[in-house]
Amino acid sequence: MFIVSTAILLAVYLGSQVLHEAGHALAALLVGYRVRGFVLFGSSAEFARPGRFIRFGRSFGRAATMVTPRRGRIRGWRGIVVYSGGVFVNLVLAVLSAPLSVSGLRCIFRSGSSNGPCVASSPMLPSHLEEILPSHPALWLAVQILFFVNLVAVFTNLVPRVMPGSVSDGKHILDLLRNPSNTEWVVMAKGSVVIDRPRSEVWDFLYEPSNVTQYDDTIVTAYRKPGSPLGVGEIHVNHRRPVPPATEGRVDETEIYEFDPPSLFVFGAAGTGVIRTELRLHAVEPGVTRLSQVAWFGKYPAQSPRYEARVLAALEARRPPIAEELTRNLEAIGRTLTTAGSGPEDAVIGA
Repeated sequence: MFIVSTAILLAVYLGSQVLHEAGHALAALLVGYRVRGFVLFGSSAEFARPGRFIRFGRSFGRAATMVTPRRGRIRGWRGIVVYSGGVFVNLVLAVLSAPLSVSGLRCIFRSGSSNGPCVASSPMLPSHLEEILPSHPALWLAVQILFFVNLVAVFTNLVPRVMPGSVSDGKHILDLLRNPSNTEWVVMAKGSVVIDRPRSEVWDFLYEPSNVTQYDDTIVTAYRKPGSPLGVGEIHVNHRRPVPPATEGRVDETEIYEFDPPSLFVFGAAGTGVIRTELRLHAVEPGVTRLSQVAWFGKYPAQSPRYEARVLAALEARRPPIAEELTRNLEAIGRTLTTAGSGPEDAVIGA
């Protein structure tokens, strides 16, 4: 009986876990996300390596569903729906099996045996099964385990916690409720330049996309994307020079995410904007403007310690090249604008 009970426990547990992940996948499809695959007996780390749609790890009791939005990141109400999908399935299974489980426990306590004379009753159970279950202890036990396994799964998945290699659904949901954009912005580099030109002229120069070719020699041509709105949501298209051995340069689309003329605009890659650039213009005195630039990197706010360490290491590796590019960019803008004016070339770079 011990072997049978253990086998039933494992079968019900693994089956409930598979249905939990299927709930995530179904929820993702309902909100328009893509399902990239599943990891059984493991975490998302196993999916980072090439493999099939369904992968297998070496950690019993763990599983993951890999989903991606068609644009941007998992965020907002869609993210909440996706992370709640698995818990919802567990809750449904617990609710469906609860009446029969409670009825069965009453039989056990009253007769001292699961196949005693009483008959299980459930408003959702066909009458012929009510007569069969008491005489089949294994099936009866499976229903009991189904209820308790899914009830425990509901609570354990909803508790916000960070575990080695993974994060609970409850933690993801809580993060999205606190921060719907699901992004924590980290400063990568910053600097400023004083330009001997009025703020309105500096703003007009920076806002016109075609002017980027004057201070960024990696771009051949740039223009506003036809049909895009002005201000927030505006798209600039940049055609870059080819990098040998390539014969054609890539085409980048930059989107404006914040827009407050003539003081501020924030832009980054269209759709995702994981790395964004913030430009602020301050009138130091009449005819003199301080242009400040900050490079931001957006990362997920709370992940597993292993993920966090990997992201921080990547950030540290990227800081020096981003800082160098930002400094060159500010120097070139200051030099271009000052040279275009009548005053001396007195742009100054500072932190």
